[in-house]
Amino acid sequence: MIRHCLMGYGLAAALTVSGPAWAQDYPNRQITIMVGIAAGGITDVTTRQYAAVVSKSIDQNIIVENRPVAGGAVAAATVQNAAADGYTLLSVVGSQFCSVPAMGPAPYDPVNGFAPISLTFRLPTLLVVPIDSPAKTVAELLAWGKTKPGGLLLGSPGVGTPGHLLAAKIALATNTPIQSIHYRGGAPVMADLIAGRLDFSLASFNSARSNMDAKKLRALAVDAEKRLPALPDIPTLIEAGLGARAGGNTHRNR
Repeated sequence: MIRHCLMGYGLAAALTVSGPAWAQDYPNRQITIMVGIAAGGITDVTTRQYAAVVSKSIDQNIIVENRPVAGGAVAAATVQNAAADGYTLLSVVGSQFCSVPAMGPAPYDPVNGFAPISLTFRLPTLLVVPIDSPAKTVAELLAWGKTKPGGLLLGSPGVGTPGHLLAAKIALATNTPIQSIHYRGGAPVMADLIAGRLDFSLASFNSARSNMDAKKLRALAVDAEKRLPALPDIPTLIEAGLGARAGGNTHRNR
């Protein structure tokens, strides 16, 4: 029997995998995909997009259920404890398989509790600030943080997410005080960042780009090996003087 874990955003590969655990008439009823991030974030949005496409291709209803609690731990535990029949799937965020189990006992087994399916796509991480931020470069942002009372305020979708971990590495590498404020998804982070209640965020390209186009956010750097063709004027973190990368938002569907 196989429990299926969709790491990231894709569903197509998961629903076409064959093997002894899959009945020949699979799927013959509704499929549920659990998401451990709040509605409106990039994981939620892309999961719903895939669910809509795949639902039509297999002529079967697929619902997406959000459980943004404990860094996605509740969603992961729910899927692991469900019947191992391929009808309860998990769209995984990094914290569910990395930081949550690393910080203490988790209510699920990230290694043996799930079966990998496939890699879907990668999303680079952008360091973004409100459009009226006094910082126009990464160097200016860090310099401001060292003089700003309380340091810089970072918004992240949760403890252990790529943005949170990358910000922690930046803080350690540059001796910049950074206070992390954790939300239940990327959408509320974007709302508070645009409103100026946060100083910066390390957000996925997809969640930040529309707000950049609307002149609500400004990107200072991208966490990638080279500049993005879509944003040729935005330097990489390495070009901005930060050599350590946290891997960006690399998502796998498994």
